[in-house]
Amino acid sequence: MNQKGFIKDVVIIALGILLLGGGYFYLSKKPAYAPAENSNANQKVADETANWKTYRNEKYGFEIKYPEYYSAEENPDGVAIVGFFKKDGYYEASGIKAYYQDVKFKSLAEYENNLRSLYFNLGGNNVIGEKFYSTFVVKKLGEAMVILHRRNFEGMIGNVYEMYVWLGDGKILIFYSEDDNDILNKIYNSFRLFK
Repeated sequence: MNQKGFIKDVVIIALGILLLGGGYFYLSKKPAYAPAENSNANQKVADETANWKTYRNEKYGFEIKYPEYYSAEENPDGVAIVGFFKKDGYYEASGIKAYYQDVKFKSLAEYENNLRSLYFNLGGNNVIGEKFYSTFVVKKLGEAMVILHRRNFEGMIGNVYEMYVWLGDGKILIFYSEDDNDILNKIYNSFRLFK
């Protein structure tokens, strides 16, 4: 192979890598589900949830709304702070669970980098070998800074939706769901810190 042909091949390979890397970066920044950013959209969500029940947690300083046909169950699995579930009995995938975690990180950005690294290092496979891809969005929700994370599993109906709320001093609230629908998004969007 001559030198010109070798250089051409290297340039083509480098461009291909850049395009793939750029595509991955774009997709990882694309919001999967995101709180509304403007005040009109926030007002619309507030109006739609005006008659909902409000769960308030004094210990962790947050409140979140949920519709009448959901129930709020404290400590539903012995680990979660609270779970919000449809009253029709379909437990896991039809609701949201909230967990508290004390982490070693000093900022939300440091925690986000750790999450991205963790999911990137898994190589797109979870612990039982299922392929997935992740998207991350960092937003302000009320007074809280949050990371929204969505894991889509290849060839599966179920996905995972997480909202990480930075409480400061290495303290995180994690809201976890295996379903994505308009009601769950409104529940997430109704989250507020009050401390």
